[in-house]
Amino acid sequence: MRKLLFLDIDGVLATAASVHLKDKYYQTPFDKSFHHYPFATSCVEALNCALKESEAEVVISSAWRMFGLDAVKFCLEHEGVKANVIGETPETRTDSSWYVPNRKLDSYISTPRGLEIQAWLDQNKATDAKIVIVDDCTDMVHLKKRLVKTSWEKGLEMHHTFRIISMLKEEKA
Repeated sequence: MRKLLFLDIDGVLATAASVHLKDKYYQTPFDKSFHHYPFATSCVEALNCALKESEAEVVISSAWRMFGLDAVKFCLEHEGVKANVIGETPETRTDSSWYVPNRKLDSYISTPRGLEIQAWLDQNKATDAKIVIVDDCTDMVHLKKRLVKTSWEKGLEMHHTFRIISMLKEEKA
């Protein structure tokens, strides 16, 4: 049975501490106007462990997908992530002004991420796949039970890795 890991980036691989390493910012060959910030090494190691043990394929569900899948793949590889990235969830927002400042943090006007993930599953005829969603947000609607929730402060930790592996090895997703 197919195993899929839907991956957010901010709050999973990029953490509150890693984004402040300004001397580590870099550009991709795909978008010279955006300077990407580094991922936390421990988070990358935790993800690589989960992917190796579970043999899951990765679908990008992060807002980073707005930079294009090639740019996201470049960043993942640049930061040492060993993933078989097979796609990205569709952008389903209907408001043309996608970005609005928020008092606590910057936020995006978007459809709940769980619905974007479901749209990807439907479009790719993967509704019977075993899935796990790794994200620091909880807008997963009916897929919330498949969420491994991380935090912006710490990102993906080893205890999350064990849960990811366990969820993808369950008899029934």
